[in-house]
Amino acid sequence: MASEKVTAIVSAYYAGQYMRQRLDNLIAQRPRPEIVVCCQYGTEEQLVADEYNCKIVSTKGIPTIGAAWNECIKRAEGDYITTANTDDLFKPGALAAMAKVLDEHPEIGLVFSAVDMKEGVKVTPWQRIPESTGEVKNIKAILETKSIIGPMPMWRKSLHDSIGYFNEKFMVVGDYDMWKRMVDAGTRFWYIRKSYGIYEKRGDSLEHRRPDIHAREKLIVRGR
Repeated sequence: MASEKVTAIVSAYYAGQYMRQRLDNLIAQRPRPEIVVCCQYGTEEQLVADEYNCKIVSTKGIPTIGAAWNECIKRAEGDYITTANTDDLFKPGALAAMAKVLDEHPEIGLVFSAVDMKEGVKVTPWQRIPESTGEVKNIKAILETKSIIGPMPMWRKSLHDSIGYFNEKFMVVGDYDMWKRMVDAGTRFWYIRKSYGIYEKRGDSLEHRRPDIHAREKLIVRGR
C-alpha cells in the first residue's frame, strides 16, 4: 500500500506547457500526495510524468475528463482524492488543510475551499459561497441551481464504492454531476473560506470554448 493519504489525479491532455509547474506544485505539498497522471501514450505529458516518477495511465486516444479521472481513481491508493488540473495550483498547506477536515470529521465526505482566480496577470479572490468555514448545511439547494465546488476539492475515495464513478459521457460537467450525485446520496460537504488554490481562467478551456455543450449538460444534471 502507498504511504500517501491523498491521491492527486491529473488529466494531462494538451498540457505540455503546464506539466512541470503542476507536478512541482504537487510534490511540494505536505502531506506529499500520490500522483496519478492520465495522458496519451508517447506524448510530452507522459515523458514529463515519467521524469517525476508518477503513476501513469496511458491512453491511445483522448478520453473525456470524467473517463480520465475514473482511470486514475481506480489506480489510486490514497484514502482521499483531489483533482489537480494541469493549469491550476495549490497554495502551500492546501492538501494538509483539507485532509485535516476529513480526518477530524468522519461525517464529512467532501471539502472545498475558496480560490484565487487568475486571468492573465490579474489575480482576484474568489469566494465560492458567502458562508464561513464549516459544514455547508444548504449544499443540496445550492447545487440544484449552480455548481460552486470549484476545480480542486478533496473527497473520500470510499464514496465511489456506493455512488459509482464520474459519468464518462459528459464532456464538460462531469464534476458537477458527481458532486450533485454525492449530495443526493446524503454526502455532507465542508467549506474552507481561506483561499487554498489558484484557478487559471482560460478562454480556450472546453467550458468556455463550447458554451453550447456546457449549457446543455448543466440542464441535464439539474433535471435528473
